[in-house]
Amino acid sequence: MSKYIFYICAILLMVLSAGSSDAGVNVNINIGDEGHRDYYESISDYYRVSEEDLYYMRNRGIRDDYIPVILQIASSANVSPLTVARRYDPGVSLLELTRIFGQSPEIYYVPVKVRVDGPPYGKAYGYYRNRARKEWKNIYLDDYDIVNLSNLRFMSSYYEIEPDLIIKKRSSGRDFIVINDEFHTNKKSKHGHINDDYDKNDDHGNKDHWDNGNENKGKSNGKMKGNDKGKGNKKND
Repeated sequence: MSKYIFYICAILLMVLSAGSSDAGVNVNINIGDEGHRDYYESISDYYRVSEEDLYYMRNRGIRDDYIPVILQIASSANVSPLTVARRYDPGVSLLELTRIFGQSPEIYYVPVKVRVDGPPYGKAYGYYRNRARKEWKNIYLDDYDIVNLSNLRFMSSYYEIEPDLIIKKRSSGRDFIVINDEFHTNKKSKHGHINDDYDKNDDHGNKDHWDNGNENKGKSNGKMKGNDKGKGNKKND
């Protein structure tokens, strides 16, 4: 009888453990304040990546604002997000990780309508501005540059707003969690549209074009499937 009870308890324990493990994905991914939850929700929606994959990246020690970088590399290289996440190592720069998957700094360029100078974007845009397009693959971007540019692409595309508005907010010292929270709160629908009067309160500054024909046309917007089966799906801008 005691052996029978032992087996019953063991089976129940296994069932409960499996259930708590599945539930743990959503519970753990939602740890933190509302701003962090909104940031993850926006990333998941834009890149079409599952919460399970985001949970895995978080447990790998990948910082929140690094996740769009991982997903952009995966999209450009046409591989699954977890393939890139597994190669992530704090001792390897994001530029090195980019090159491991056969990509170059060109994938991080975001076309803008204003001349960008000063931190945190001025240095990176100066590299793109001062070199011919064919030389962009040799540009050096540090982790800070790549994180800023990847989040710029993600937010401007997801919320369908001018990149220079995000650049202005970032330059004022706001982090991406805060910036995303502002847009997330004001968007009209799940597709990322924000209130029409939202931009009217922000001065976009000089509207003169300075891109000199360097618009990154035809590049992937980063949307993909979140599973690790085969290659991710890309969708052009």
